[in-house]
Formats: sequence, C-alpha cells, structure tokens
Amino acid sequence: MGEHLEKALADATLRRKKITRSFTSSGIRELDEMLGGGFLPGTQNLIQQDLGSGGEIILSRIIELELSLSNIVLLILTDPTAAFLEGLINKLDTENLLVLNLVAESRKNSDVIFDKHEISLKIRHIRKKATELLIKKREEFGDDDIQLFTFLVSLNPFVLNLSDDKVTMILYDNLLQCIDQNSIDIILLNKAILSAEMNARIQSLCHGVIDLRSYFEGVQKKNEIRILKMIGRYYDVKIEPYVIAFDETRNKYDFIIKSAFLTSFETFRNLLTWNKGSIALSKVPYVMAPVSYLNALLEMPYNVNPKKGKDEIIEKARGIGRRLAIMVEKLYFVENIALFKSTLQTASLLGWGNAKIEIIELEEHLLELTHIVHKKFNQEVYEIFLDGYYRGMIKRTLNRGIRYIKIFIDDEQNNESSNGNTMTYRIRIRLVRYQDDNEF
Repeated sequence: MGEHLEKALADATLRRKKITRSFTSSGIRELDEMLGGGFLPGTQNLIQQDLGSGGEIILSRIIELELSLSNIVLLILTDPTAAFLEGLINKLDTENLLVLNLVAESRKNSDVIFDKHEISLKIRHIRKKATELLIKKREEFGDDDIQLFTFLVSLNPFVLNLSDDKVTMILYDNLLQCIDQNSIDIILLNKAILSAEMNARIQSLCHGVIDLRSYFEGVQKKNEIRILKMIGRYYDVKIEPYVIAFDETRNKYDFIIKSAFLTSFETFRNLLTWNKGSIALSKVPYVMAPVSYLNALLEMPYNVNPKKGKDEIIEKARGIGRRLAIMVEKLYFVENIALFKSTLQTASLLGWGNAKIEIIELEEHLLELTHIVHKKFNQEVYEIFLDGYYRGMIKRTLNRGIRYIKIFIDDEQNNESSNGNTMTYRIRIRLVRYQDDNEF
C-alpha cells in the first residue's frame, strides 16, 4: 500500500513538472501567476475588454516579449481601430513576425470583411505559412520549445458585420487549427458590442477568458483584470486591480497588475506610485482609447452613406451625452446648470474633450463653449459627433432643446496654444425658449 502511494505521488509530481514546463510566459509575471503559470500550447484564449481598458497594451507587451524570445508571432489585423498595433509592427524588423492585414485589404475591397469563406481561406493560408516557419526555426536552432503565437485583433468587425452563426463558425474553424497546430491563440474583443448570449457562445469556444473591466468611482477610473475561465487549471475567478502607465524613458506603455512582486526597482517605483493614488492623465485630452478608435467608429457609417451616417453619428452621440449626464446626476445629486457644469468636468476627466463654458445666458437662450481635443481627430465627422453630444447632454441637464448649434475651429485659441497636439473648437448654441420646448 505504501509503495503504491509513493508511486502515485511520484507520477503526479512528474506530471505536474511536465505541465509546468509546457507553460509559455505571457511576459507579464503577475498575469502568469493569475493564469497558473502562463499560456498552454493548443489553447484559444479570449481577452474581452471594456472600451479603453488597455487590451491593445497588454497584447503589445506579449507580442514584443515573444518575439524577443525567438518565438513565431502571427498577427491577424481585422480592426481599423488597431492603429496602435500597426505602429508597433512598423517598428519591429524580424522574420519571426507574420502579418495578415485584413484592414489594408478591406480598404482596397470593402467586401473582404463581409465574406466569411474568404476570411477563413486567408487565415488558413497564413497559418500554414506560420507553421512552416515554426518547423524551419525549430530545425535550424534544434529547439522544440520555440512556440507559435497567433493574435486576432480583433473580433469586433466580425461581430458587427457578420451573423452570429458565421462568427461562431470562424471561431470554431480557428479553434480546430489552433489545436491541430498546437499554437497559442489570443483573441481581442470589445464585449460591449454584443449580447450576453453571444458573449457566452464565444467564451464557450475558448480555453481561457481574461476579462478587463473599467469603471468609475466618482471621477477616478478603476481597472480590474479577472480570469473568468482557464480550462484544466483554474476554477476560482481571480480579480486584481491594474493600471496602465506610460514610461517616458522607454517610450512605452506598461501594464501593471497591483499584485506585483518587488522583483525590481521599476516594480517598486510603480507600486509606490499606485499607493499614492496618483492618476496619470494625458496632457492632451482624448477619449480613453486610441484616437484612431473613435475616428474609425465615426468614419465607417459616414463613408458608407454620408446622410444616413450623419444621422447615426448624431443619434449615438446624443446617447453618450445623455448617459454621461445621468451618471453625474446619480453621483452628485445636482440638477440644472450645476448638473451641466459637473457633467462637462466629468466628461473632460473621462477623456471626451476638455470643455469650458465661455458664455452662459439662459434668459437669452445662449450658450458658448470651448472644446479642446487631440488634433488627430477627423474634423468633419467629429464636428457631427459634437453636435449630437451636446444636444443629448443639454436636453438631459438643462431640459432644453437646441434651436441651432454652430461649431467652428477657434483659430485665435489655436494660435495662442503652446501645445501643437490640440485643436480648440468654439461651440455656439441657441437654446429653444421654454414655451417652445414641447415643440422640440
């Protein structure tokens, strides 16, 4: 009995060592801990995020590390908002990186992103090339530990443009290839764009699910990373707070999970910054996501059909302005002009642009604001966005309609500004008279 028990323990220990050796690090030590050691080959993993949660940052860190370890990286770009990663690719000069840029192809032929069969064929073809490169590198260096990573950035265009069944089939096909090629696949998804049912279906096709959540306590942004699922290794949901900080000396963003071990001076410094509760806000006000993200969201409907696209942008912007006002109203229990001012201030902190009231004469039904944003915003569609944004916010806060709104670039302010990265708009609003509100 004793010998049998000893043998069983020995076998279990050997199996554990074998599993441990097969883990591949994500490059973020604290994330590896949360995952139980890292990623396993032959697994399809989902990173689902709230908008502005830093999914692109965490992916860039993983990509850079895996390339530095001579692993093979296949990057499949489908999302026009992934300019952050496109910029990273242009800086990387290595034959170990393969890229299928469906965004570039869709600019030449817009039907590409709507054709499930064509997408599957292209992905199969590039995956075959990546596998051939992997075999070649393993033979060249005599190292079977060289691993293939595949990144799909992101699932968003498929979810927005294809039926649920077609998205499921693309994921299922990718899962089969991932298992067959023993690769580590990581897929990025903005979870706000799909239903709970579809989210559950996507999660069921993934071995691991990493959830990035962002929310606000007052005006302070909070981030949490959770491991919702990790097949075979993980049973309890683990939640840790994290921050994204820009390191000016290295010109890179860091994804810092609070459970950091004090293994380096850099980690220690980051932890001190965290404990002080400081919030690193950009010197240039912009949405808490790449500028290209909002540009793409606004440009897509407008480029397809300018008239319908304009109406769609205004309606969505109204909703954003209204929801911001509702959030502030619930937080501070203010109303009317106090609510309007508080909403402007909170929206500025959230990155929707630094707005300031220049003239407010409610009896004269007049409002005038300045609104500062990053100059890389597409001026034509962003002005349409501002029209709807302020209509929704003013209707909710002041309970007034807008007779007309005039938006133009404030050349005087822009000439005086020492920051060449900003653009100042002047917004003149004529409100509907109280007695006319019912007609609005």
